[in-house]
Amino acid sequence: MHMLDHWRDIARTPDAPGPVRVAAMAYGAVTGNGHVPRTDSDLAEALEIVNTRTGELFSPSMASVKRWRKDAVRYGLLGAGTWGRCLVLPAGVSTNLKVKGSPHVACLICRNRTRQQGARVQDLHRPAA
Repeated sequence: MHMLDHWRDIARTPDAPGPVRVAAMAYGAVTGNGHVPRTDSDLAEALEIVNTRTGELFSPSMASVKRWRKDAVRYGLLGAGTWGRCLVLPAGVSTNLKVKGSPHVACLICRNRTRQQGARVQDLHRPAA
């Protein structure tokens, strides 16, 4: 089993806390720059689980996904640059995963956001004050 597959399995574990599942989904889909472009609706779909008792598919609410994403940042599971369209791994994590790419280059989505907000790309990776 590939290491990224392990993280994807954790993301679909119904007993894992929501913030852990969101972070695991990001770790299982990471690219070399540590960015995982995903909207909250993409996350909700990726985090769907099957109720083993009833066989029904359960999709978390958008409010739950947003709260889990924010909590994952608060707990340090995801980086400060994480927002509603891109999950950012904490500094150093993507380089430890040995995936190709530069850990210091923001993805296109974050670069466009930065231009629109007039901020610097480097500021996306700094913890909020």
